[in-house]
Amino acid sequence: MSDLTPVLTSANLLREKLHAKTTQALSAAFPLDLKGRTLELQDVRVHAQNYSPTDEYNAITKGSSLYEPVKGTLVLRDASGKVVDEAKNFTLAHVPYLTARHTLIADGNEYQVANQLRRKPGVYTQRSNNGDLKTVFNLGRGKNFDLAFNPDKGTFHMQYGTSNLPLYAVLRGMGVEHDHIAKHLGAGVARANEDEHGHQTATTISKLYTKVEHPAVLNPNAPHETKVEAIKKRFDQATLDPEVTTATLGAAHTSVTPTTLLVAAKKMLDVHAGKTDVDDTDSLKFKTFHTLDDFISERIKLTSRVWAPKARMALTGKNSIREALKPAPFSDPIRKFLTTSSLSSVPTGINPMEIIDHAVKVTSLGEGGIPSDRAIPVDARMIHNTHFGALDPIRTPECHPDTSEVLTMTGWKRWDLVTENDVFACRVNGRLEYHRASRVVRARYKGVLYGVQNSKLEYLVTPNHRVLCAPLDRVYPLTEGSPSKFTLIEAADVHGKPRVFDTGHEPYEGGGADKFVLPDVAGYAPAAPPLPMCIWAAFMGWYLSEGCVSKQKNGEPARVHISQSVSVNEWKCAALERVLRQLPFKWTYRNNSYNINHRQLATYLAQFGFCESKYIPEYFFEADQDSRRNLLEALLLGDGRIDSTRATGKVYEQEVFCTTSSRLADDVERLAISLGRSVRVSKYSDKRQDRYLDVYEVRLMRDRFRQAVPRKGHYYTTFYDGMVYCATVPGGLLYVRHGRGLGHWSGNSNHSGVDIRATIAAHRDDKGNLYTVLRNVKTGKDDYVRAGDLNKYVVAFPHQELRGMVDAFVDGHQTRVAASRVTHQLGHVKHLYSPATSLIPMIHSIQGNRAIMGSKMGTQALPLVEREAPLVQVRSHHPEGHSFEAIYGHMIVPTAPVSGTVAKVDHEFIYLKPHAVKTAAAGDAGLIKVPYYQKFPFPSKTFLDHSVDVKVGDKVEGGQRLAESNYTRNGVLALGKNLRVGYLPYYGYNSNDAVVISQAAAQKLTSEHMYREVFALSGIELNRAKHQMYYGAKYPAASYAKLDDTGVIKKGAKVDPKDLLVAGLMKQSVSGTDAMLGRIGKTLVKPFKDVGLLWDHGVPGEVVDVIRTSGQITVLVKTRESMQVGDKLAGRYGNKGVVAKIVPDHEMLRDEQGNPLDLLLTSAGVVSRINPAQVIETAVSKVADKTGQPIVYDNAAGHNAVKWARDLMKEHGVKDKEHLYDPLLQRTIKGADGKGVLVGKQYIYKLFKSTDTNFAGHGVGPYDLNEQPLKTGGDESAKGLGKMEFDALLAHNARNFLREASTIRGQKNDEYWKAVQTGLPLPAPKPSFAFNKFLGLLEGAGVKVDKRGSKFSLLPMTDKDVVARSTGALEHGATVRAKDLKPETGGLFDPRKTGGPQGTLYAHIDLHEPVPNPVFEEPVRRLLGMTETKFKEALRDKGGAWFREELGRMDVPAKLRQLREQLKTAKGPALNDVVKQIKYLETLQKHKLSPSDAYVISKIPVIPPIFRPVQPGVRDPSQLMVADANKLYAQLFDSNKTLKTTAVESDRGKHRQDLYAKVEELYGTTLPTDPKMQQQKVKGLLASVAGVGTPKGGFFQRKLMRRTQDVSGRGTAVPDPNLGMDEVGIPEPMLWLALDKLIVARLIRKGYPALTAREMVMAKAPAAREAMLEETRERPAIINRAPTLHRGSIVAAYAKPVPGKTIRVSPFTEKGMNLDYDGDTLQVHFPIGASAVDDAKQMTLSNMLLSDQQRNRLMVFPQHEAIIATTLAAKHTTPSGPVRKFKTREDVLAAYRRGELKLSDSIEIENEKRAEDEELYDAYGEGVELDAPEYSLEPDEALQLYPPEMVTGDSGEAEDPDVRLLD
Repeated sequence: MSDLTPVLTSANLLREKLHAKTTQALSAAFPLDLKGRTLELQDVRVHAQNYSPTDEYNAITKGSSLYEPVKGTLVLRDASGKVVDEAKNFTLAHVPYLTARHTLIADGNEYQVANQLRRKPGVYTQRSNNGDLKTVFNLGRGKNFDLAFNPDKGTFHMQYGTSNLPLYAVLRGMGVEHDHIAKHLGAGVARANEDEHGHQTATTISKLYTKVEHPAVLNPNAPHETKVEAIKKRFDQATLDPEVTTATLGAAHTSVTPTTLLVAAKKMLDVHAGKTDVDDTDSLKFKTFHTLDDFISERIKLTSRVWAPKARMALTGKNSIREALKPAPFSDPIRKFLTTSSLSSVPTGINPMEIIDHAVKVTSLGEGGIPSDRAIPVDARMIHNTHFGALDPIRTPECHPDTSEVLTMTGWKRWDLVTENDVFACRVNGRLEYHRASRVVRARYKGVLYGVQNSKLEYLVTPNHRVLCAPLDRVYPLTEGSPSKFTLIEAADVHGKPRVFDTGHEPYEGGGADKFVLPDVAGYAPAAPPLPMCIWAAFMGWYLSEGCVSKQKNGEPARVHISQSVSVNEWKCAALERVLRQLPFKWTYRNNSYNINHRQLATYLAQFGFCESKYIPEYFFEADQDSRRNLLEALLLGDGRIDSTRATGKVYEQEVFCTTSSRLADDVERLAISLGRSVRVSKYSDKRQDRYLDVYEVRLMRDRFRQAVPRKGHYYTTFYDGMVYCATVPGGLLYVRHGRGLGHWSGNSNHSGVDIRATIAAHRDDKGNLYTVLRNVKTGKDDYVRAGDLNKYVVAFPHQELRGMVDAFVDGHQTRVAASRVTHQLGHVKHLYSPATSLIPMIHSIQGNRAIMGSKMGTQALPLVEREAPLVQVRSHHPEGHSFEAIYGHMIVPTAPVSGTVAKVDHEFIYLKPHAVKTAAAGDAGLIKVPYYQKFPFPSKTFLDHSVDVKVGDKVEGGQRLAESNYTRNGVLALGKNLRVGYLPYYGYNSNDAVVISQAAAQKLTSEHMYREVFALSGIELNRAKHQMYYGAKYPAASYAKLDDTGVIKKGAKVDPKDLLVAGLMKQSVSGTDAMLGRIGKTLVKPFKDVGLLWDHGVPGEVVDVIRTSGQITVLVKTRESMQVGDKLAGRYGNKGVVAKIVPDHEMLRDEQGNPLDLLLTSAGVVSRINPAQVIETAVSKVADKTGQPIVYDNAAGHNAVKWARDLMKEHGVKDKEHLYDPLLQRTIKGADGKGVLVGKQYIYKLFKSTDTNFAGHGVGPYDLNEQPLKTGGDESAKGLGKMEFDALLAHNARNFLREASTIRGQKNDEYWKAVQTGLPLPAPKPSFAFNKFLGLLEGAGVKVDKRGSKFSLLPMTDKDVVARSTGALEHGATVRAKDLKPETGGLFDPRKTGGPQGTLYAHIDLHEPVPNPVFEEPVRRLLGMTETKFKEALRDKGGAWFREELGRMDVPAKLRQLREQLKTAKGPALNDVVKQIKYLETLQKHKLSPSDAYVISKIPVIPPIFRPVQPGVRDPSQLMVADANKLYAQLFDSNKTLKTTAVESDRGKHRQDLYAKVEELYGTTLPTDPKMQQQKVKGLLASVAGVGTPKGGFFQRKLMRRTQDVSGRGTAVPDPNLGMDEVGIPEPMLWLALDKLIVARLIRKGYPALTAREMVMAKAPAAREAMLEETRERPAIINRAPTLHRGSIVAAYAKPVPGKTIRVSPFTEKGMNLDYDGDTLQVHFPIGASAVDDAKQMTLSNMLLSDQQRNRLMVFPQHEAIIATTLAAKHTTPSGPVRKFKTREDVLAAYRRGELKLSDSIEIENEKRAEDEELYDAYGEGVELDAPEYSLEPDEALQLYPPEMVTGDSGEAEDPDVRLLD
């Protein structure tokens, strides 16, 4: 079909569509009616730009943009049509230029825009199982609404949000006759609606008018007729898709009319009657596909609505278009979309496959989206049947099985009973709310479900469902806000990992009626007057728990009884009586029962059941919080108890409610959840006195935010075949549970930014419909079938002969059908998968989640120098059998568009002279230019480079390759290397995911990189000679020789690590602080600061370009980097891991041909990862290696892959297993079965993530503004200790180390480090700067911190307190002068009053009028008995002086006496109010403060500048970084001045309110309202302390609860079985960085002068290295891996220096730290003081061997290959040499650590031998000959210590023990 466009298409075609849509959108914005004149647009067109590769290169490197101008002629005409003015070539917009890489360049950044799926405008009916119905009106323009149906009453409502408008009243108000309504809906339904809502026409029309009318023209006082006309106009403007309405309503509707509403209502009736079904809203029939051209067009249309009024105003009274209108009015919105939209992102750009993959990315934002890119098993990958052939099936919706439950407004419901009319529990901004779902997902699923089950939590979900959880090391104590560290993570990623699951929320607000009216009962006196709901709730709680109703003889209810014994529960009776006194019913107490003789009350209460049938009235669940809380408290008083439970070593009290009513138990659970409580319900049988009743216990968990913490053993998987469900709700969270576990928050079925991929064959039309290509079996030709129409056909899978029974897709399901039924057949497997997925051979032989990993790994592969195309490739759809690798390679390299002759080649283009010249195609010169790229930088430190293969004069054919790419080989995609692999363990190095490679393989995997180093020039002086004069000693002379005279590196220069790229200098003035210890001395003060740009990478490079602009210098450096230990590699099947060891080639195992192997992989990984396709590739690659031709595998062939591989190997005479030879041991490895080991070639990617990414080593300093170790993210970044680490250290009893971490290593402490190095007495720890700043921020917010001993009291800061702290009042809010950064006199940094920019002095601001302290607004309101509204009115009308006067008149002792009297009778909210007032006044009394002085202020404290700094920007010093407080102080000065100078008395109230608001914003009790400050995310003092929205962003959590540490490091973990149990391999560079101060101290103690010692350390002299080794032998390092779950996750070990940048661990460390070596990182911390070192020594694994809770339970043991080797070593060990004698086991271990003892040595321990001799003597008497025992471990004993997780091979005797070790 000619009007269809492939989703995966060329940039040229997409650019043309963008141009066309842009001009259409601009044309639609004109003409503009100018009230008598008209502005027209003519000749609009995009001035297409033919940007060259050089233009793109310059835009990226110079920070500019590439746009195409859109110009036209604007014509201004008068009323007669005469031309007033004409502006030709008027620029209307600049649209971004789409490059050949499908990217857009703006401000030097490349952007990619994803495609998007949306639901079409239309009317969609949805049905629930119980008959409730909802019809969604999804409007193309206008506000969406729903049509709801109540089947019980037969009535209809229009729903706008939470507003319900009767449909009948709307229709009648719009002029529809009753008979016409009856004709559509039936007479009975029409009459029911008339009776219910016929009288509400006027009010309903008024409400609807306010919903649909634009606020700008809304007139609430408009006549009824005007409102009706406005409603009709808005409905007429609302657009609907006629195709959709034809499918859903049976007729085409283009807008909302009364007929549309009636037809929709009639369909709801038909659905309810079972005459028709609901609409399948997941079908692509109802979705549209949108791309970049649509988004730009939409922005233009939206902008035109805003711009048009502005243009009318600008042209009023003017005749010149250019003078009135600014050019390019549509450019800014387009640019804003590009740089800020969630649809736009900066691509990773690692390789071209990532670019191709992004071109088919489809994002679902909002309703109808598919929220995950996670894989599931192949037979369960279908999202929806219409997605077949259009969207890649390895993405799927996230859902729950039908047995799980979700909380709704009416309680828990199984998912299979959920309806579209259910109101779901959601969490919005941390608070529980109830909303209807915008979409309920129901899908068929067959595959694996992931679950967890322990005593508290249980869930079961699809693998990609997102659960709300957090790693244990990231969870902090939770406050009143929402949980801070929880994120949505897919279940497959969470599986098996200890996590904290979020069960908490803020209480539901409620807000129902505040009064309860007891219904009248016929024949009796009128019922009681309206009762306060909070009192009625308390009474109902007592009744439901302890009450009953007695009846008269005629069976009618008569009295109410509530059982309670005064003698047993006097205090409970007192509480009940307080409630009864507040009710108008007379009551008596007799026989342990409170009796109420009130028939109306008894009649009403009787309906709520008796004993096991009781329940809570529904209206309570909508009541306010206080009423619901009173109800719950009364229920617990009546039938509750307090249990004591023990957890985490503490005893907690837990509230439990008991009942025999299952419904009441469910209701109490709902009630408690609505109040923010986590609840568990259990059931047991009560067999006392033959009652045999079921008793239900509702157990209220002890915390509001209760988290359940499952261990690894609590996770499980299960196979499932059935329906799965989910829903889309506001806030993105649903409250769900499985079984009877705790309810917890879980992700819903949609979130922004998630993506899927379109298939290679997917097409779209201009309306956005998706199509797939199917072969018509009758015609034999291809049909483009709309995806939404797939259900009309029977589609057979590809590569099947259509005879007999075939596999086909019928009505959305895969099944077997007769071939005669088939209408179409998929042409090729390409129709099923996206480009990245199609590169996986044998995709059906791997687990689904490994398939998605494999597709991602291909997009993360680095370009290799020795790249190769795969030996095993994937067959494509091409008729000649080309592979996908060949097709994608063809897309990456420049090719000839036509046949011709190469006429010219320059640095940008290859020029072709066509054989058949066509002027239109060839251009004016008759030549076609084919662009190519040279060293073009990608965002992720890679680049694109083409090497031209043709020369001038060559004749080429159309489609012929003209150049090679650094991502191809001979035009075929080449992202990796075919490496020879073997599957066997290698001394434990390739445990888990770790990989062993040879030195040759490390070189074969050498990758090419391009680094872009940017240096800002603001405030910088460039001068090589001057830089060398001042700082030449820091850098080698050769480094300066590579710079030009200005100090900038020369193009083509070879740079080495730490070379200068730019010798930058910045003027400085050295302060006293800069001359302290560890910094330059006063005699060496220099006028310039060294700000040079270093080549800071660990490899040499070549400068390929230097780009200078006025603002920056950009240096491009190309490197080649070989594989290092810790780098990550992967195959194509989701098998990934880090390099653990690089074996020299002469030591590497060799195959039978003598070739050294490249990689050694563990076979255990194949089983656990379920990706056997890697084994098949390894075997069959031998055939490709032998024939010299790649094997092109057909993923759609449908044959048995294993049988195919065996037959292929047999045909070519190759075998999968070979005997290997070990040159090191000079042994032959025959394998467990004697046939050898699996060996062959496998295609391996080198991934973007390298060991450099994770490496860091930090010594002492530098520090941040809070004087804490600086966390930069670079090689010298400090690492932190969080709460989980603190808890684990406490479990070790490492209190001294914890103290040191808080007071020494966690803050700047120059005096301490001076004492450490010089041997002086260590100074006492002092409070940290961060803590002092924390106190300063509190005091700045008007909160006085009163410290007495170890206790702190927080009090109001009075004016007297402020004056006592202050040096004086400031005059204005200026900070520093921009030209020289000097403080402004009288301003916020006035040196006299604040001490200057680094000052430590307090000042203050004098307010023109006093104001209440915003922090203590609530005490003021409560003490004065004011509502919030009254408070604001008094502030506006009377000012702060009135508050001071009123509070000053208060007699505090008398007020307290009055409140204490009220306390005796107060209840509910009144009680709460009284208690708080008493607390306020008692606190003031205790501290001798009056309410007026405490709560009203006229002086604002200004905290010292050191707590609110102003400093030059890091990148651009001319841009000042100003602390938020300074901006808020300046704002307060302005507001204060306005109030002071206002001359209009009527404005004074407004200015008072503004002043108070500015004080609120400064103090941080509210957020700033100024848009600019909101954009900058400015926060007040308390907000900055506590964090906004989440505590994790607050100063308290970031700087006090978690502290970065000096003397720390981080690195990638790799296994090293040669290490001892108490040893860890630490990179030597990390040791030099972390221990430098300690090494200097040791050298000084040895007698070296301090300066010499420092120089020795810098030079890494032998004596310094020996000192470092001594430190490591005496000072264990503490290592941990996040999450730090228990003390086994943070242990100590003695560091052994190792080369490289990885941390090497022994096999004994793996279990506690849960290491699997796929990129895991470890943190390292070194103790300093002697006591902290002693703590660390007790944390070694040798001190943790046995459990301290379970007798003889071994806690430390190896895993995987290591335990196999340990077992075999023990089995074959023969003691050698003489018996070595030791007194104790400690002596044995010490000798072993010193290297004096081997495992095979025979030993004797005297103490143990003596004890054994005595035991034998006691048993057998004299004459027994005692043999010396041999201390060796039998193999069975070794296995019993802990069973190996994976043991492979024969367990029989091996001929040679060395061979067995390798098997």
